[in-house]
Amino acid sequence: MTQHTIRIASSQGTATLSKGQKTFNRLIKKIEDQRKLLQVWQDTLPRFQARRVAEYAPAVNAYNQLREDFVRMLDAAHGATGLTKTERAKLSDIIASIVNELLDLGETPELIALYDTHNEVSFAEEEQMAAESDKALLQDMFGIELEDDSELNTPEEVAALVRKKLFEPQDAEPMEPPRPRKVSARTRAREAREKEEAQGASQSIREVFRKLASGLHPDRETDPAERTRKTALMQRVNAAYEKNDLLALLQLQLEAEQIDHADIAALSESRLKHYNKVLTEQAMELDMELASIEASFNSGDPFSRRRVHPALVLQWLDQDIAQIKAATADIRHDLTALLDIKRLKAKLRHYRIERDDEVRFL
Repeated sequence: MTQHTIRIASSQGTATLSKGQKTFNRLIKKIEDQRKLLQVWQDTLPRFQARRVAEYAPAVNAYNQLREDFVRMLDAAHGATGLTKTERAKLSDIIASIVNELLDLGETPELIALYDTHNEVSFAEEEQMAAESDKALLQDMFGIELEDDSELNTPEEVAALVRKKLFEPQDAEPMEPPRPRKVSARTRAREAREKEEAQGASQSIREVFRKLASGLHPDRETDPAERTRKTALMQRVNAAYEKNDLLALLQLQLEAEQIDHADIAALSESRLKHYNKVLTEQAMELDMELASIEASFNSGDPFSRRRVHPALVLQWLDQDIAQIKAATADIRHDLTALLDIKRLKAKLRHYRIERDDEVRFL
């Protein structure tokens, strides 16, 4: 399928482009670039997800399973003879730090018991303190009062409770109805202008659609081959119109030879203004779609290093898989090597207790 390029060239009619024409060209170029990037994402994401499921997730599961075996081994070593009080304290700090990370992945009675054994504050007490802190933060942030039994276990529960407190009627004295908002003449004029522009933009895109529909209606064709061609074109026209996709409709007009580039260059400033409004909305929607894809890599995925790009995510996934496998190999080695009390003591000699830092023991 040929992609017809939409541009207003300065050589067509005038020496320089008007502001509206320049804006039109800029928006068209932006949308084309956004669509190219979106297409690359759509080609890349299935491969990324497939490798994440087939390679990364099993590697992480194996790593975490070995970490559970590792803390069990360290817990057994904690009670062995030959360790000083300081060395036992270091072991407890290592165990509690690793178990704390494992508990974020899933709570089990065994891991909670290990945490309680080797941490000064029990897991249940820490959970209670965290809940109280979250509750106080929400009350201060939104100016609401939360009951002691309020459920705040998940982001969804928090959002639902805040919505209920803020927007649902509570048992309280009836409030006076809000006074009508005073609207200035300038505001009314601006709102009227915006409404008129929105109506003009909508009308402009409807006119393009109607012209296409009138010229491409397959029922008016007697030639079977031409009817098939126009049927396919009308399907694309309907899909573009449903999405309010002005660029695709203009490209279809070029493809159907309803207009040429001279017609686009001859568009009035009024029509360009309406087109530019539609194109601006298209660009914003594409920006949001791309931002949503990028945001999916910032929570729960293997990395959140910088603004992600489809050309890099598979490379980063390779690096993460290699790092996980290397860390797993290190733990597998330590599971055997550190059964020797002398090696364990040597390893502990270089360990420093720093509660807020990531454990670098492995």
